[in-house]
Amino acid sequence: MLISRTYSTLHLDGFLSRIQIHQNSVRDQKRKVIPIVVYKDCSAETLGKMAKLGFLTYSISSIFGSKIYTILDEVGDLLDDSYTDTAIDETVRSALESIRESCHEEALGKIKSVLFEVLMYALLSQIFATSSIDRNRIIKMQKPDQNEIESYEYDYIIRSNHPKELVVVELKGYGAEKIIPLGDYKRKGSLKWFLGRTLPHIQRFLKDEPGKGYPIRAAFITSAKFEVEAIQYLNKLSEGGLKSAHLNVGYDRESLLELLKS
Repeated sequence: MLISRTYSTLHLDGFLSRIQIHQNSVRDQKRKVIPIVVYKDCSAETLGKMAKLGFLTYSISSIFGSKIYTILDEVGDLLDDSYTDTAIDETVRSALESIRESCHEEALGKIKSVLFEVLMYALLSQIFATSSIDRNRIIKMQKPDQNEIESYEYDYIIRSNHPKELVVVELKGYGAEKIIPLGDYKRKGSLKWFLGRTLPHIQRFLKDEPGKGYPIRAAFITSAKFEVEAIQYLNKLSEGGLKSAHLNVGYDRESLLELLKS
């Protein structure tokens, strides 16, 4: 799938090479593969080559309708760092409206998550106006006492100097009906997956990073709701050392709206 730019013969050649490697990676016989390409734009020449190769090809508009082009253009605009806060608000509102009108709101949930991240970046940039904000950082590190490499992606890592602290932010952009469970460190998507698994991972990593000695804080921000046990757990943590000077440890839909109004 390529929806950020035109699908060219160069992309096709690269995809074909990967398919051939996959087909020949077993002994005695070739693996059976059904190549499928989903594109935003594609030249007639490239489409012709794919047809001769027997590839299945789909324009993304044939799946989500013509509104998808507007949505993709608006999301692309939001990734431009020169956007002002006012422009971000207007574009997010327009993109969400386009998603609703497309009649594929559930299927386009990933794009809604991107819009939530962009909105939160605008908010965090105001709260931490003089701080550096690292976005979507992937941290790989060997597990303690093991040879296995562990890798996690972090939505935002904020390095603040007023006061000095490193704030690790986890974002979950869901609908109002979604409930975030307390869970445990083994349950992905739960509160304790972040606080009991991915947060300790980055705490170990940051010990050897520039800025060592900055207290590490945490903030889990969602547009959904927390289950009762998760709220009770967050209330306890907010009295301890994980709370940032500028943010609580957790925000659900209601408390996030209050933060946006303040």
